[in-house]
Amino acid sequence: MASGYTRPELTKADLRAFQVARCVVVNPDRTDVLKALTTAEKGCKRNRLSQDAALSAYDQFVSGNLQSVFIGDYECEARMRYPLQGTVLQVVRMTDNLTGLICDRQQIQPGCHSRPPINLGAEGLCSGRSPGTKLKQLLVYFWPFLSDADLDEIHNTIAVYVMCTLVSARKEAEARQQAELLQRKSALETLCKGVKPTYTSQFVQACTAIASDVAGQGASEIRWRDIKRRYPAAASRFKTHFLAMLVNGSVSVELLRLATNKTDFDIRLTTWQGEMRIFNVPQLVMQVRNIPIHHRFKAGSLWHSELSEFIKAEAKKSCHPSTENTVGWLRIHIDDENKLCFVDEVQSDAMELALTHSKNPRYELAAKEFLRDCSSWHLDAFATVFQWAQDIGYRPAIHSRQSAIDKEYMTRSERKWVTYYGTIVKQFGLQEVELQGYPGKIWVAEHADSAIALNTDMRGAGN
Repeated sequence: MASGYTRPELTKADLRAFQVARCVVVNPDRTDVLKALTTAEKGCKRNRLSQDAALSAYDQFVSGNLQSVFIGDYECEARMRYPLQGTVLQVVRMTDNLTGLICDRQQIQPGCHSRPPINLGAEGLCSGRSPGTKLKQLLVYFWPFLSDADLDEIHNTIAVYVMCTLVSARKEAEARQQAELLQRKSALETLCKGVKPTYTSQFVQACTAIASDVAGQGASEIRWRDIKRRYPAAASRFKTHFLAMLVNGSVSVELLRLATNKTDFDIRLTTWQGEMRIFNVPQLVMQVRNIPIHHRFKAGSLWHSELSEFIKAEAKKSCHPSTENTVGWLRIHIDDENKLCFVDEVQSDAMELALTHSKNPRYELAAKEFLRDCSSWHLDAFATVFQWAQDIGYRPAIHSRQSAIDKEYMTRSERKWVTYYGTIVKQFGLQEVELQGYPGKIWVAEHADSAIALNTDMRGAGN
C-alpha cells in the first residue's frame, strides 16, 4: 500500500509547485495504480491507457523483480502541426524497500515518440557510471513524498554501489591503463634503441651533417663559398640561415652543431601494432604536431577558429595514430637486420582536410594559411628520422612505388605520392636499392654519416 507520506515542511502551494506529474505514488499497490490512472486521465478522452494494461505492467514489474517498467508508447508523426498528448505510466525501483509510480499525460512533439519520465535503463538506479544523474531524476518526481529515512536509504544504496562497484572498477581500469602505459613505454624504449628521437628541422639536420663532414676532414670551420660549392642544395634552401651564422665569411663546426630548431612543430612518439604494416612487428609512430597554429587560429577570425575545430574534431574521430594537434605522422619499421629506420607510411589527415576546405570560399584564406604554415611537416619529420638513424647507427629509408604497389594501405593518389614520398626522396638524396625481404626496391640513404642529404645528386628521385 502507498506510504501516503508528504514532507511536513511543504505547504499545499509548495506541493503544487514541486509536483511535475499528475500523479506520483511511493510504494504503490494494484489499487493505487488504478487510482493514479483515474486521476491522470480525468477529463481526457484520447490516447488513454486501459486498466488491464496498467495492472499488467504493474504485475510484470512485481513478479519479474524489474528495475523499471513503462507503458504508453505514442508517436506524433512529423506531418502533424500540433503536439500529441497521451497517458504514460512508469513504475521504478529505488531500493529493495522503495518503489515509485508515475502516471501522467505526456505531450509529444511532432516527429517524436513518448518516453519514460525517468531514464533508469534496464539495470536500474545502481548501474552505469553516473548513478547520481539518475538520482536527480528520481528526486525531481519523488522528493516531496520521501521521508528523511527514505532518502538516507536511497543515498546509502548508491554509496554502497559506488564503493563496491564503481571504485573497484575504476581501480581496475586505472591498473589496466597503467599496465598498458608501461607496456607502451617498454615497447618505445625497445624501438628507440635507447636513444629517444628529438625533433630536428631540415636546417638543423643539414647543419649537423655539414659539421660532421667538415670535422671528419680535420677542419674546424668552413667558408660560405665552400658551403655553396660542396653542399649546393642546402646552401640554396637555407641561404638566409647560413648568412646569419657567418663570421668573417666562415661558419665554425661548433656553431653548426649549436644550430637550433626555430619552428612551431614538435613530435610525439607512440607505437602501432594494428593492421597496415609492411612486416608483422610493432612500429614506431612519430606524430608531428603544431599546437601554436591552433592557438593562433582560435584567437583569429571566425573562419580560422571553425577550421581549427573541424580539424581537431576529425582527429578525435579518426582511427589513425594521431591526436587533435597532429599535423601528420610517420609509421616507422625498425629493421635490425639491415639497420634501417624504414618509413612505412607518411600521412596527414589535417592537411587533407585543410586542402578540402581551401576550395570552400568561406574557409579558403584560413585553409591556405594552414597549408602554408604546415607544408614542411613531412620533410622535418624525415629530417628527424634521418638524424635519429645516425644517432643509433642506422640508415633512414622509405617506400618506392615498386615496394608499395602491392600494399593496400599505400596511397594510390599521384598528388599524395609526389607531395610526400617524392619530395622526401628528392630533398634527402635517397638512392633506390634492393634489399632481401622487401617487396621491391626501396629508397635508402646509403651513408647515414655523410652529407648525402645535402648534395644535388637526385638520381631518379621522382620515380
